[in-house]
Amino acid sequence: MKKPEFIVKEYVGRLSDDNLNFLEIRLTERYSGDMSEATELLARSSELDKWLSTAKSGDEFFDMLDLITDCVDSEAKKRSIRERERRSAK
Repeated sequence: MKKPEFIVKEYVGRLSDDNLNFLEIRLTERYSGDMSEATELLARSSELDKWLSTAKSGDEFFDMLDLITDCVDSEAKKRSIRERERRSAK
C-alpha cells in the first residue's frame, strides 16, 4: 500500500474545486452532520476508503481525518478556493 500522505495528496489534487471547497468547510467547521457528509465523499475513493478502514480506533480514525484536513487546507490555499468564494459572494 502507498504511504498515507501520498494517497491523500493524490486524492486531494484530483478533487474538483467544488468538492475541495465542500471538504474544506466540512472538515474545518465540523458542525452537526459535517463529518458524516465529509466521510461519505471521502469513501467514494476506493483507495482512500480502504486506507481509512484500517483505523484501529476512533482516535486513529480522527488522526487520519486530521491528515486529510491538513492536505485539503493546503490545496485550497494553493488554488485560492476561499478567496474566490469570498469574491463571488460580494
